[in-house]
Formats: sequence, C-alpha cells, structure tokens
Amino acid sequence: MNIFLTRATGYIGSIVARRLKETGHNVFGLTRSEASAQKLKALEMESVLGTLQDREKLKIAAPSCDHLHKPQS
Repeated sequence: MNIFLTRATGYIGSIVARRLKETGHNVFGLTRSEASAQKLKALEMESVLGTLQDREKLKIAAPSCDHLHKPQS
C-alpha cells in the first residue's frame, strides 16, 4: 500500500514511518527540509518536500497514495 504520511521525520511520525515500511508499505513522507528528505531516502522512503500549506504539492502527491495519515503530536 502507498501511504502518504505528514510529520514523517518527527518523533512519533518517524516511528510510524519505519513500522509502515517494515510491514511492506511504500511510505511517502511530507518533510520541510532537504536534510529530512535525505533521512527518508536513507530509509528507502519517498519524500515530498514542503509543508501542509503547499496545497499544489499535496494535490500532486496525495492522490498517488492509498491512505493518508497524520500522527498526533
């Protein structure tokens, strides 16, 4: 399953992202910095560089995924 995850490099989000990847899902993580994007890449996850306010990027990235998830902060 393709899953779009916001806060994918945060404290909780990174745990959720790793667990999803371990169970065979493709994770697309929204991240605000190039450094965080590189962390996702090292974990064999896709990154979407931007914020929740970048609606155009979200319109492009989200439809390619089967499920959207935003961990609670």
